[in-house]
Amino acid sequence: METDENGNPLFSDCLQHSFETMYTSPEVASAFDALYSNENGLLDKMFDFWRVVTAKFESNPNVIGYDVINEPWPANIYKEETLFIEPTKFDSERLFPIAQQAHSVLRENDNEKAIFFEAAQFPDTEPFFGGITLPIGFPDTPGGIDYQNRQALNDHTYCCQAAAYMCNDGEPPLKYSDRCRAFHQ
Repeated sequence: METDENGNPLFSDCLQHSFETMYTSPEVASAFDALYSNENGLLDKMFDFWRVVTAKFESNPNVIGYDVINEPWPANIYKEETLFIEPTKFDSERLFPIAQQAHSVLRENDNEKAIFFEAAQFPDTEPFFGGITLPIGFPDTPGGIDYQNRQALNDHTYCCQAAAYMCNDGEPPLKYSDRCRAFHQ
């Protein structure tokens, strides 16, 4: 891809590739791995960001909660293949401790709002393995039993994953609503 003066890919070039192709690239995997490994203090900086956000919004009645990491990719599966082969390994060994730490950081300023947590994005919603649902590797919720009423598993499923043709023009057409509903079930 062509890059701009800062070395970043041109947006127009990015748009020529699917989200899935870009999201599963080695570069994205390396970025997630850097976050999870706290390379250059990246995870610390993310937690500092959440401290600012919770301090700002803890008294705002229109905010119901915080989603710390949206759709976490399982670190660098290109360097550590077992993270993809053993889906619960990444959740239990890498992501769950970070989710627990994030829970503690968010609770410094806001003990009342919900915290949404997510397991790694694996092919549990992809038809790669016949559409099977893979288990989540979290042994508990990040805040434990005392916070059961203020935490929620934020699982994602997209109808576009049901079939290659489903979202040729962006969103799935209404005529596929039954197929989408069955896929989500």
